[in-house]
Amino acid sequence: MLPLINRRVGSRAFLKKTLSLCLCAVFFILSLKVPTAQALVESKQYPVNNIGLIINSVPKGDRWLQHLNDDLLPFWTQNTALGENGNFPTYRCNDGSLYDKAKPCIELAEPIPGIVKLDREYVRAKSRQVFAYGVAYNLTGNKKYLSYAKAGVDYLRANALVYYGKGGAYTYFDKTGNGQPEQTKRISQDMTYALSGLAFYYYLTRDTQVLQEIVNVKNYIFNYYYDQEWDLISWAKADYIDYKNPDGTVETVSTQQRELVAQLDQIYAYMMLLTPILPSEFNGVKLQQQWKDDLVHVATIMSEQFYTPDKNIFWGAITDSKNKKLATDNTDFGHSIKTLWLIYEVGKLTGHYDLVLFAQEAAPKILEAAYLEDGTWGRRINEYGQVERDKEWWILAELDQVAATLSLRDPS
Repeated sequence: MLPLINRRVGSRAFLKKTLSLCLCAVFFILSLKVPTAQALVESKQYPVNNIGLIINSVPKGDRWLQHLNDDLLPFWTQNTALGENGNFPTYRCNDGSLYDKAKPCIELAEPIPGIVKLDREYVRAKSRQVFAYGVAYNLTGNKKYLSYAKAGVDYLRANALVYYGKGGAYTYFDKTGNGQPEQTKRISQDMTYALSGLAFYYYLTRDTQVLQEIVNVKNYIFNYYYDQEWDLISWAKADYIDYKNPDGTVETVSTQQRELVAQLDQIYAYMMLLTPILPSEFNGVKLQQQWKDDLVHVATIMSEQFYTPDKNIFWGAITDSKNKKLATDNTDFGHSIKTLWLIYEVGKLTGHYDLVLFAQEAAPKILEAAYLEDGTWGRRINEYGQVERDKEWWILAELDQVAATLSLRDPS
């Protein structure tokens, strides 16, 4: 749990912004003459041509199941996908076959620097595959998918978690199968995705042993990585070279890194899914309220430290001034809209309507900026202030997701 003192007392900039927000909210509420909470979540209504037609055009449930069964699951239900005893392989070829170093498939013959590291088996990849099987079971009710998920959960609990999660989680396994790296070189964001598969498994099963280990890792992250001076979750606890790519480039990690995703993915990977269903008290701890408090704190960190109102985006990093520029890593429509979506959901869940109002005002502007005339989404604003038309699939998914969420209140 993050220290309470930093939830209420922030920087001078924070206090100014809070006062400004309060004054704006008061005038807004008074002008409408409606109750406070209702006013803060009231959305504007815009005329649309044919709501019925829009609703009827949304694919029905059987179309989603067809997509799952025909398009997605065949790749993930091959024997090569299942590995041994829940140890799902990180890398496979496009046809589903396993990577063969002696005869590599063309897509893995020349690894992309910074993305593909064939000598590592990543915990986050295995955990995400657990998540996928959990979703498949949730949608279909087919118990074989739950059994696949359980096999993966059992493997992660036995091999990826350190001291039942009390020491966090490893990032990857090396060629000999040992968990790596050492404690100070582990990255906070990596641990969030170590939990994503376990979180969905708990969502399905309410297995209290799994919950205890999730809680252990969460507590480790918030205690070990939280930097009280910066009032945020830090990236790593050591400066080091993480990887040397085949092309000679090196990837470094610094203790000075202040990354948006170190905050964001605490919410995204496990906390938003689990907090609504947590027991109010667990092993003597008021667990659900503790997590709600931490959700609000993390959402406040992101909105106060990473958001830039003049550009209506979130910086991917605020390590120094060179990071606070357009077209830098993670400064894109995907991360910004994802952050606003989660701030919106946190506000609704916890009753912090200032967060709801903030996200409701900012998110539609990003959707408008990202939407292209050909009916697709752009990637980000480049250093020249222009929308990049290149596509990254996950950014398209995030924009779709938030547009769908907001359309539940405002179909326009």
